[in-house]
Amino acid sequence: MPPAPASAPSPEPPPPPGLIAAYAAWLTVTGRLSAPYLPSARTFLARWPRPQSWAADPLERRLAANARTRPFLYFLMLHRRLRPGYDYLLERRLTALVRQTPASPLAPEVERFVAAAIELG
Repeated sequence: MPPAPASAPSPEPPPPPGLIAAYAAWLTVTGRLSAPYLPSARTFLARWPRPQSWAADPLERRLAANARTRPFLYFLMLHRRLRPGYDYLLERRLTALVRQTPASPLAPEVERFVAAAIELG
């Protein structure tokens, strides 16, 4: 008997072209290029080819991202490729994120936010 026709789910699309190269360039500009960071970014993209889909995971899973993956998450956030949700942002200390802001497209917005926060106390 011949096998029955079946359809497999479509594979996830590959990560945006050049995303890892852009991340490596950003790490270099911010003085953070480290050997473990790029493989961690590739691993992240293998699991979440569309980075925003990571934000739909339960908070506990998002908070479990290790120290080698967090710089990639910051890169994605600062380059408007990831909106992790307020629940995630409230649970994380974001001082590293703010320090890396000047090398990102969000620099003017974060500077305004920090200035307003300081003014409000």
